[in-house]
Amino acid sequence: MSSSIGILESDILVGQGYNSYIQRKCFQNAVVVEPAWAPRTPKTQEAYFNWDYVRTMSDISRSIGVSAALAINCGGFSGTGKGAFINEDIVQNSDISFIVRSKVINRYDPIKRKFKFNSKAGITKENFLANYGDCFVSNFEEGGEFLALVNVSISDSVDKKSIEGEIEAGLRAIEVKGSGDFTSDLRSKAKFSISVYAIGGKPLKPDGGAWNITSMLKAATDFPQQVSTNSAILSVTLDPYTTADGFFEAMKGYEPASYTVALRLTASWLDDFTSFKKIISDISKMKENLDGYIKAPNKTDAYELNLESLDNAVDECNAQRSLITKNVDTVTRDPKLAIASRSDKDDKFKYTKPGQIRDRLPAKKNVTQSTLASLSGSSIVCCNVLEGETKCTKLYWQHENGSIMESTCKNLEWSLEQTMVATGAMPNTPLAAVFDPTSTKTRVFYMSKGRICELVRAVNHAVWIDGEFVNPTATNSPITNLAVYRQPSGRLHLFYQDQKHKLIHEVFEPGATEWAAPSGIPEDQYTMVPGSSLTVLPGVDDWFSVVFQGSDANWIELVFDPTTEDAAQKWKKAEIGLTLRLCRPGNGLSSTFLESTKTKELVAIYPSNEIWMTKYENDKWSDPAHVGTVSASGKVAINHGSSGDCRIYASKNRGVVEMTWDDSKKVCKVTREAGMPILPA
Repeated sequence: MSSSIGILESDILVGQGYNSYIQRKCFQNAVVVEPAWAPRTPKTQEAYFNWDYVRTMSDISRSIGVSAALAINCGGFSGTGKGAFINEDIVQNSDISFIVRSKVINRYDPIKRKFKFNSKAGITKENFLANYGDCFVSNFEEGGEFLALVNVSISDSVDKKSIEGEIEAGLRAIEVKGSGDFTSDLRSKAKFSISVYAIGGKPLKPDGGAWNITSMLKAATDFPQQVSTNSAILSVTLDPYTTADGFFEAMKGYEPASYTVALRLTASWLDDFTSFKKIISDISKMKENLDGYIKAPNKTDAYELNLESLDNAVDECNAQRSLITKNVDTVTRDPKLAIASRSDKDDKFKYTKPGQIRDRLPAKKNVTQSTLASLSGSSIVCCNVLEGETKCTKLYWQHENGSIMESTCKNLEWSLEQTMVATGAMPNTPLAAVFDPTSTKTRVFYMSKGRICELVRAVNHAVWIDGEFVNPTATNSPITNLAVYRQPSGRLHLFYQDQKHKLIHEVFEPGATEWAAPSGIPEDQYTMVPGSSLTVLPGVDDWFSVVFQGSDANWIELVFDPTTEDAAQKWKKAEIGLTLRLCRPGNGLSSTFLESTKTKELVAIYPSNEIWMTKYENDKWSDPAHVGTVSASGKVAINHGSSGDCRIYASKNRGVVEMTWDDSKKVCKVTREAGMPILPA
């Protein structure tokens, strides 16, 4: 363990023992410090301004420096002191959340201090952590810190990705210039709820009493000047006991176990801990409107639709929260158990996951035909599925209530019945879908709470189950797109944009039990435009390519070469020669491949909201042809269904338009509308 920072507690002293996992002070005279700490005048001050998107409670924990274990022990952030400004309910019910940070650190002329371990009578290896903790306070960090949690709510008519892009652009501009504000257009399209924590500087009070985005950003950028004459102790600097003279001799070679693995494990516990709280809140709403719900379908252990059964669900949630708290206590006493749990089949930290309880809860009644409408700006994606001998087209889109829905077309007729695939997706989530004819499974990918989720369903099965993509570190950019492709050999490829706007590639091999991130794409070379549209162009045999907009505002096509064994040589940059103009951010790009003629087709939405189409045949891209228009936040998908016709789907306000492309006349005609109540052609 190297030097680190811990949360400040009242009356804490330099030389005091400290537990970095639960952020609590321990034995007061753990280490004798010479010379003793005393206030000094800083030589210089260093100021920082930055920000983080936060999508989960563990994101918030890391961003504000309050440990997940402390938040769990306190029943939430409200009891942690520094984290008391976090309102978990507002975060969980917001469309976007981010934290703005302005920090000033005092710098001093160095003083060489000596640290001598102070052995207390009766201390053994077994009780050391409980009395001394895993480290000691070696210094104080001084200066000032301003933190603002901004929760953003937007209406269904506003494209979430575009709002996130505008927020990101505004914050980056302020970060560079040192001052500024969001545009009036952005402020008019989003509702901001702001809470603030500050230490150091002068007392903060926005004009008019309540914080708004303008007063918060001004306070953040003015904060360093306020701290220049009003600094404070911010936090404690922590060092391992191994740096103190006499420690090894007194403890006979003992060294406290590290909490590093425990910290990662506990981050996931905090997310589950707060998810249970959200479920309890949702159950309260169910109790007020039982008539609006039905018993969970296809669940033998589903909760009944009555108050007693729902109370049992609340009790189970509270029981799991208690188990998580006990897990934290166990790891606090022995952090080695966290390491053992990673390989121990008899996991000591098992508990029922929130999703397992939520799946058994009553579901909202199926949306009636008269209210069936897609979310404005919904992403849409198509894939062809074999159900027995019948070739079907599946259209996936987002309902205005947030659910991911499936529409089915058989024999050129769209079914009037829609199937719910998932709930809990973020508004305007990107979507990707693929069918595997070998396993007869359909896989749908979407985003929830800033994470990529995968659901899988086999043909003739009614229930969607969690897929193998469960990597909790696979956090992607909030303005990303998703693209998935299955090679004829059976290998699945998933592409997305990470928070640094790099192209990320993950693979699911046939027979594998988890996704893996292979080497091959030089991520440092291929930075994407924030929110770049992204699609996979199928090819002959196992050849394929991925197309996106590079940070230099040009199209990039990376071709996968299945014939080489050298991973570093499998991806090659192609001279794309794409005739399409750059399309707008979001799900504005879609492609398909016609096996019979080996033709690639690509559609894109221009910034003018016009849809244009191009084809790749005879080794070149054709001139773009105009297809139609979409609404301001519309998305597009292209597919060749069972008839062989080229079908283009474009989302509009509260619906999806289906069009058929006539290649001989280079025109597109509206065939019918999907997603809404299906209208006759």
